[in-house]
Amino acid sequence: MVIGVLIYILIFTFKVLENALGTLRMILIANGKKQIGAILQLVISLIWILSTSMVITNIIKDYFKIIAFILGSYIGSLVGSIIEEKLALGANLIMVITEKYASNMIRSIRKRGFALTTFKGKGKNDFKTILIIVVKRKLRNEVFNIVKKYDNEAMIITENANATGGYY
Repeated sequence: MVIGVLIYILIFTFKVLENALGTLRMILIANGKKQIGAILQLVISLIWILSTSMVITNIIKDYFKIIAFILGSYIGSLVGSIIEEKLALGANLIMVITEKYASNMIRSIRKRGFALTTFKGKGKNDFKTILIIVVKRKLRNEVFNIVKKYDNEAMIITENANATGGYY
């Protein structure tokens, strides 16, 4: 009985680790850290083999192994997402389209030291100011707060950026 419970705990723990490390691996590779990503894949593969072999052994007689496996995958995915959010590796390209207070907003963003390019555009009805900002992902909420301070209705578009020159 005790050994059975330990096996469930091991399966669950291995799956949490496997999924969390898998998420971390994808982030690292997306941010150009391929060597570390490859090393993590070795660890992930080892964990997968161990956990899967434990589940497959006598699977027909012990459905709790499947439940531990599935729950570990679920929790591991959540843990991986939380780790990814905390690390916030990489950079974001933020585009802001605004009609109001653009000069104050621009001044505040530049004062904070963020890379910023501006230009004028024509929307459906009015002229707009368009801001292009490249920022470390960890700092993007700071930009959002500055924008919202001056124009709560500004359109903000973000995407991942791979900057190859300039600064951010």
